[in-house]
Amino acid sequence: MQKTPNEDTRHARAQAVHEHNLAIQNDKAAQVIASHASGIDDCIELLAMLGLDAHAAKRRR
Repeated sequence: MQKTPNEDTRHARAQAVHEHNLAIQNDKAAQVIASHASGIDDCIELLAMLGLDAHAAKRRR
């Protein structure tokens, strides 16, 4: 069964919303980690452990 163009559009929109919400969640997590890290090296290491990019939030702004 083929998808209709409307279904593809809804899926693409839902995917975009999901990616946006995930970016917000990751940015908030990075902010919390940065505020609790003992230094820049600690922060980078903690972000890496969680699979977060220290510079991703800056690139989105």
